[in-house]
Amino acid sequence: MSGCYGKGSLSRGTPLGLIDGSEHLILSPSEGMYLVEIGVLVVLQCDDKVLLKEDLWKHWLDHDPSFCRKFIVYKHFREKKYIVRSGIKYGGDFMLYSGDPNTTHAAYVVKVMVSDNPLWTDVNALRRVSESVAKECVLVYVSFEDSIDETHPNCVTNSTLTHVLLKRWLPERDREIVGKKSEKVKDQNL
Repeated sequence: MSGCYGKGSLSRGTPLGLIDGSEHLILSPSEGMYLVEIGVLVVLQCDDKVLLKEDLWKHWLDHDPSFCRKFIVYKHFREKKYIVRSGIKYGGDFMLYSGDPNTTHAAYVVKVMVSDNPLWTDVNALRRVSESVAKECVLVYVSFEDSIDETHPNCVTNSTLTHVLLKRWLPERDREIVGKKSEKVKDQNL
């Protein structure tokens, strides 16, 4: 089996560039980096030289400045035993499955927040999409100790994650939370 990124199957068809009949494995940058980090994947350059972990890290950062944060979140959920897949279909970065993606639905859409001040119209759009497909929406903020260099893989060990679960407030469902105030709203037929 050989691996690649950015090339591969034509929507469940034969992979592009299939010459010798071998199957191609398509990995996201976070998946690939995770497999390199745990020692089960070796990435080769075109000249068959092994690409070092630090060089691969720099390569992904050059293509996506938020790669470091996305990788940290990906690794966190993998270590929590979730199966992590791309969330682009629903406007997020990742989808989290508690079981086999072929037999279970994803429970969460995860968005890695690269700014402390997101556009709340974007966040609301993500929440609405995730709600329409019966998934919980999780925003994840990654913070670092002072003077951490995100351009080196060692930044992963000096990071802290904050999860924010977004839910729509429904008076019918959340009545217990507000107590008597919700009864006043009900009496006014609003």
